[in-house]
Amino acid sequence: MGVLSLGPMKRRYTLFFTLLSILATQAQDSLVRYSELQFTSDFERKAFRKFFKENNQTVAVELLLSPSPVGPAQILVTNARLDETVKKLEGMGLESKKPEKRIKTITDQVKSSFLTHYNPIIGFSEIFSSGIYNSVNATAVYALVFDRLKIPYAIQEKPTHVFPMVYPDQQKIVAETTPLDFSYRIFDPKYQDSFVDGLKNAHRIGDAEVQAFTTEGLFLRHFYANRNLSFTELIGLHYLNDSYQKSDNNDYLGAFKQCEK
Repeated sequence: MGVLSLGPMKRRYTLFFTLLSILATQAQDSLVRYSELQFTSDFERKAFRKFFKENNQTVAVELLLSPSPVGPAQILVTNARLDETVKKLEGMGLESKKPEKRIKTITDQVKSSFLTHYNPIIGFSEIFSSGIYNSVNATAVYALVFDRLKIPYAIQEKPTHVFPMVYPDQQKIVAETTPLDFSYRIFDPKYQDSFVDGLKNAHRIGDAEVQAFTTEGLFLRHFYANRNLSFTELIGLHYLNDSYQKSDNNDYLGAFKQCEK
């Protein structure tokens, strides 16, 4: 397992759990209430209202674009490029291919159409303007394409890595979302203590679990937890990435607002 520098990423996770602790002390029944959110644009406000208040599940692209300074025209461009890619794929005889070949055809097309340069912290809109991607927004693109093709998938999260698993109940085919030389990080005991303390402060773990496991055991149990993410949670990770980017630019208030969302 490779080791990456913990400098910027360690600061990001420290920021996140600091903000999480603050939020936990502000609201006893919820980390944050909808009425407390501060939106950066009317475009973002409308996207949130449609999804959370009107239960409109068709605004995924709007929510993914919302953190970036874009407007309604970008929705049309983004959806048009996705539809164009899907149309090409539908003309490649996907139904006649075996699952492995089918997914390889799709991933090859998605990569050639959208994924050019990897950058760990980048916004969703960058994929469509410059081809710059990370595992979170690449997974979102794959998910939007799979949804249009009616192909079942599950979104999986690992440390510093998110990816879609296609046909999760059968073949379990992974659509890779990072370069081949991607490495994981190793976390020292001090970071593990901070992570577990954050979970305690947020009431994510109870006294019984604390007594049953060591700090290292709790860290491994929760940080490396293997579960599927919903598309809403994937959008949440996108907002979290945006908060990291803002904190790296010393915009801590902006980072806090994105963490709330």
